[in-house]
Amino acid sequence: MLLGIVIHAPLIFVDKSVGKEALPEIDYMPEIEPWIGVILLWINSWRMPTFFLMAGFMSILVIQRTNPLFFFGDRLLRVGVTMVLFGFFLIGYPSGNYLHIGHFWFLYCLIVIICIFVLSSFFTNALNISRIKPIISWTFFRPWRMIIFLLVFILIRLLCSFPYNGNLPLPDSYSKFFIGTFVYYGFWFYAGVGLYFAKSQILEFSSFKVISLLGLLSIFSLMLAAFVIDTYDFFVTPETLNESFTLRFFLMNMYWACTTSFWTFFLTLFFQRILYRRSLIISWLVELSYPIYIFHLVIAIVVAAELFRAGYSQSEVFLMTIPLTFACCLVSYYVLVKFTPLNWLVNGYRKSWLKIPLIFGK
Repeated sequence: MLLGIVIHAPLIFVDKSVGKEALPEIDYMPEIEPWIGVILLWINSWRMPTFFLMAGFMSILVIQRTNPLFFFGDRLLRVGVTMVLFGFFLIGYPSGNYLHIGHFWFLYCLIVIICIFVLSSFFTNALNISRIKPIISWTFFRPWRMIIFLLVFILIRLLCSFPYNGNLPLPDSYSKFFIGTFVYYGFWFYAGVGLYFAKSQILEFSSFKVISLLGLLSIFSLMLAAFVIDTYDFFVTPETLNESFTLRFFLMNMYWACTTSFWTFFLTLFFQRILYRRSLIISWLVELSYPIYIFHLVIAIVVAAELFRAGYSQSEVFLMTIPLTFACCLVSYYVLVKFTPLNWLVNGYRKSWLKIPLIFGK
């Protein structure tokens, strides 16, 4: 989630309406520079699928250590209530649209997927976790079965994007419910659950040969995208396709499905391989990731706008906005959240510094 800062650092150049609102005195905002566009393209190709993959993995991990009801209540509080509270004060109320949740859209998807997962997997017979476990984990017991996973994912991608002209629209308001988007990210969530059940085979997946192959495929896919975007009009990003049942619709969705899978599993397995030991720095960054994502959007827009207003170039604005936004979010977290009851929502009561034994117990 920390990469949200990188994604939104150039937002005033990517989204002209945001740029106009942040800098009303400037009539023309420059187009996004190609090298920044490639970075955004790369991050967007794997960031959210990886998040939902890890969310599914951690969900079943927590359930195995506690129980479904505890997990469900914990996520309703930390995901649902956090989304409603911060979504209202940071997005809904300032915009005048109280149903608007902006960059908290993925929490909306996550809480819906979690509700379906818990209710169906632990409180029904037809989709009980013991029944679906062999199915969702099958592809992870042998590296070659990932080809089957990729073919299924390509089909899921095509079916989910077909009703929306090749796109996967973001539900940035409670009034929006795009079934294709929820199914798409739900697929990655359940893939994470399956990966957990096959964790005994993770060493085989994390072998040098498998990671190297995924790395080469990932890098090649990105280089191909950067080259073709610069050379041919045929190539488009998933957000700009806007057509269905055409040759380009099939080719582009197949390409992006492959790219997403390559990068998601390459980065997941690569970091699992190198971060097998506990690290204070990694633990600290994990603690920061959620609250920083909550605060970063408004801060990034303000910082970028002030830097551009001060005369810095787009590249300088992008590179300077990232560390400045991180620093501001860091201060916001330690002042507003870390030592206050808000941390009970963000990181959970058990992990919070502030505890009230007489009310909640030790």
